[in-house]
Amino acid sequence: MLTSLLANAQWLGSMWWVILPGLVVGFLLSEQIRYWKKKRHLSGPLGITPIVGGLISMVKDPYTFWDKQGKYGKLSANSLLGQFVVFSGDTDISRKIFNNNHPSKLKIVLHPNAETLLGKDNIAFLQGQKHKELRKRL
Repeated sequence: MLTSLLANAQWLGSMWWVILPGLVVGFLLSEQIRYWKKKRHLSGPLGITPIVGGLISMVKDPYTFWDKQGKYGKLSANSLLGQFVVFSGDTDISRKIFNNNHPSKLKIVLHPNAETLLGKDNIAFLQGQKHKELRKRL
């Protein structure tokens, strides 16, 4: 019994060079497939860099990133830090998105530290009836 366990352990130990690259390739493919499923018919890049997505190009050259994103169309998709992101470049489309989404399904992201800087009750983060009431008062 012990001999067979040791033999299996030696076999697994010698196969790490096959198993590890297989896991990495599987992860990379799953990231692409997840992006394609969410993207469906939206315009945007055909493939993404796993984990970071378009973040490197956005930080490296923001103007080019936003220019390319705008050329994809009025409504396009991308991935930033593994999160699927939809970009709207049209006010009518943005209005439809905001009016037809429940606050639990749509999160507006201005900046990672925006809630800390502006406060959680800022009009930029309010949704639904609270947002409408505050806009009427302003």
